Amino acid sequence: MTLWNLLWFTVFLAFAGVAIDSSNAYRVQAMLQTTADAAAHAGAIDLSDEQTARTVAMTYARANMPEDLHGVAVTTNNVTFGHWDEADRSFTPKDETALPVNAIRVVAARSEGQSNALATQILRVIGFDFWNLGAEAVVATAVNPCLRDGIVARGRIDIQSNNTAGGNFCFHGEGANDKKDVGIDLQQNNEFRCGVRVSVPSIASNLSVPSDPFAGTDASFASCSQAQVAAGVLPADTLGSGNPGLYEALSEQSIPAIGIEICNHINIVLDFVGEMPFFPADACAREDFDNPAFRVRPDWLKPAWLEDVKVYQGKGGGKKKGGGASADGGSVADFEALDLSDPANQGNVFHVKCGGKGKLSLSGRIENVAIITDCAIALKKQGGNVELSNVVLLTTDSSNKAVTLPQGAVIGTATCGERDGGVRIYSVGDITGPAQITYDGVQFVTAGSMKLAAQQSNSAGITVLAGQDVTYTANSMIGNCAAGNASAAVTTRRYAIAR
Repeated sequence: MTLWNLLWFTVFLAFAGVAIDSSNAYRVQAMLQTTADAAAHAGAIDLSDEQTARTVAMTYARANMPEDLHGVAVTTNNVTFGHWDEADRSFTPKDETALPVNAIRVVAARSEGQSNALATQILRVIGFDFWNLGAEAVVATAVNPCLRDGIVARGRIDIQSNNTAGGNFCFHGEGANDKKDVGIDLQQNNEFRCGVRVSVPSIASNLSVPSDPFAGTDASFASCSQAQVAAGVLPADTLGSGNPGLYEALSEQSIPAIGIEICNHINIVLDFVGEMPFFPADACAREDFDNPAFRVRPDWLKPAWLEDVKVYQGKGGGKKKGGGASADGGSVADFEALDLSDPANQGNVFHVKCGGKGKLSLSGRIENVAIITDCAIALKKQGGNVELSNVVLLTTDSSNKAVTLPQGAVIGTATCGERDGGVRIYSVGDITGPAQITYDGVQFVTAGSMKLAAQQSNSAGITVLAGQDVTYTANSMIGNCAAGNASAAVTTRRYAIAR
């Protein structure tokens, strides 16, 4: 009877162990999934800065599963960056593809391999000592890669001759504003190196190329290896178009939300200084407008800036239409006289009002400031070159000279892998940049058109989003940081200022 009772005791103990230890395993498995989800969503907000994204993901993982209770559930090797293909529902690590990084994968585990396997309480009596448990989550950004690293126009992009493009850069013309539906109008002798994408809704209808060698072909974006992208290899010009690499760069896609993107960009910045939205609210995607995940608070902005927006209004004490000088700032002329490289003026948001018409002239080095205005903005050389670093500019001027940049200016001082130095310029009207300007870590958003004149250079990322057309003239080099070393100055997030 003793042996018989011991046998049944073991059986009942096994059933009890299955019930109790399995319940505990299901509970921890649910915690792992929640942790992976939270960490991946948090990391995706900083996706363009992989070092920060990994740190944020692991911080959220530790908050959800403290290490003193669960060991290290998410290690640095458990956070992977890569490309998510929505059509195939598949994730490919960045080392295995040349496609741009648009997703983060987080694996959370209680396993023997991570030295934190979940110990059993009762089943160990029958030799089952631990569970190996794991969960993963993949979060992809909703922003099209072309909107992150590229020149995108709702109308036409006019690309003239002798330009070179490299990295995971994108040219996209929607052709919506053009009478002939041309999205990309391309001249000869332009090089498109591995990883570059040239896209239109229809190659047959929206692409204009001399001699049109692509009519009736199956030209579509052909990815190079990541090593080829990093090395700037020039792929073979399959059809001899006179634009080396174009055949491999071509693809068909439509980005119908360009107008919504522009609306959101501009309206949300105005919202932060209490201005009415420039575009009707129903033209923006309100769920994005109100989503804090898309709002970025620059590190250089003073913590209490909402209570300390500096307002400058009118000229000469209010003699010009638009009201007199405000009590806390001064006139527009007073603002123009400020040294915006002086630490005393940095970290501020300046609200400058010309009253509907007028020009704001700025010069010299401008850093660590945000300027929101209804004036046309003219950056001018006055005793020294113009250099912008950690700057947000927005104007609601709708003229063809809403923003003008001077020759030789340095717009953005970002370097690959760093967060600082970026510049964001938003405009309702046209933006004009003459020859020999350096752009590094820059985002331009305009409801109008943009002109990038000859001999431009860029290496740390540039984004242009235009509601009308973009002219990209000759003898320029454009590109972005290698995958995994992106400049956080140009990010997947839409907005440059957050509460």
